[in-house]
Amino acid sequence: MKLTREDLAMMLDEMNNKLTPYKDNKGNVNGFTVHEYLSLASMIEKESSTVRDRKDVSSVFINRLNIN
Repeated sequence: MKLTREDLAMMLDEMNNKLTPYKDNKGNVNGFTVHEYLSLASMIEKESSTVRDRKDVSSVFINRLNIN
């Protein structure tokens, strides 16, 4: 299956629609830029295998980020 421009536009619109309720007046999500937020989500997804694991892994990442 080949990804078309229309497919990509639809995916970006859907992502934006999902993130918009969480964005602040600067366009950040929970204190992160959208790029940082998606990068963190990707790392959490990669490091975990279950929903329970995701919660634990995300807590570790957030705690480490809050230390610095």
